[in-house]
Amino acid sequence: LLSLKSTQYTKAIERFDKVLMINPKHTDVYVYKGQTYLQMGDTVNAIKSFELYKSKSDNYEMIKKVSKLVEELTNTKRKATS
Repeated sequence: LLSLKSTQYTKAIERFDKVLMINPKHTDVYVYKGQTYLQMGDTVNAIKSFELYKSKSDNYEMIKKVSKLVEELTNTKRKATS
């Protein structure tokens, strides 16, 4: 998270991936990865990370929030390409 806060986005993604390799049950890391990708301007990978979170998490309330965010990102992306 410190890498994310200090805008070292590539390093943050690498560290989040390492956390997931060590303990794949830390599903919240997919949300952090998604947020990092958004900061990098990479909407495609952000959506992929959020979708992974939704498929692996059992936190219904957070899944609803992430689903809404994915919907907003998808709609924004569609408008930009129209």
